[in-house]
Amino acid sequence: MRLFCPKCASEIPATNANLAEGVCSCPRCAEFFQIAALLGGEPDVASVPKPAGSPVELVRTTDGLGLVIPRGRRWALAVGLGLFAVFWGMIVGTIFKDVWTARMIDVTTVAVAGVFLVAGVGIVCFAVFIGLAEFTLLVGRDECLATWTILTWKYTRRIPRAAISGVVETVRHTQNGLPWYSIGIMHGTRILRFGSSLTHAERAWLISELRMYLGKKPVASVAE
Repeated sequence: MRLFCPKCASEIPATNANLAEGVCSCPRCAEFFQIAALLGGEPDVASVPKPAGSPVELVRTTDGLGLVIPRGRRWALAVGLGLFAVFWGMIVGTIFKDVWTARMIDVTTVAVAGVFLVAGVGIVCFAVFIGLAEFTLLVGRDECLATWTILTWKYTRRIPRAAISGVVETVRHTQNGLPWYSIGIMHGTRILRFGSSLTHAERAWLISELRMYLGKKPVASVAE
């Protein structure tokens, strides 16, 4: 089971929950809540204003809701990863050039070369993704359509609207011990994550808009 703060939608870690006392605390808001109340999903959906200067576009119509997170939100990180990938390639190329010259080619060498090559390609792909990816979300009467676009390449996920159980801010992954937060649309035992390039204020705004449109409570739990 997972708990989420009814104020900021942040995920409440297990270390912040006191099952014996039946209370938990939000690491962001520093406020305490009754665990039973969170599991019951009693609080109302609150409206959060759009942060000033945010380039994120959100449109509501009678037929649905659409939002666009433009590309280029993390150009600095993308460029840094790209430069690191070039540096990585130069080092790997130099090492295996020396190995080739010394005629030390064997199965182990080829396997190690493959691992280093795959790692380098992975870094390049990640840099391209965070630098060029644009995300769009369309929520209609029957389904939710999420699309990531990089130049002409597109990846799409479809979720039946009836399967959506909640919208929360969740930890996508950790880097150097620090959490990267994203918006999570929970459906069944899975979570559709997006928006890790957004600020906390932008995520809180989009979460409130999605909750109001979907008619979902701010507190939800799911087992992955």
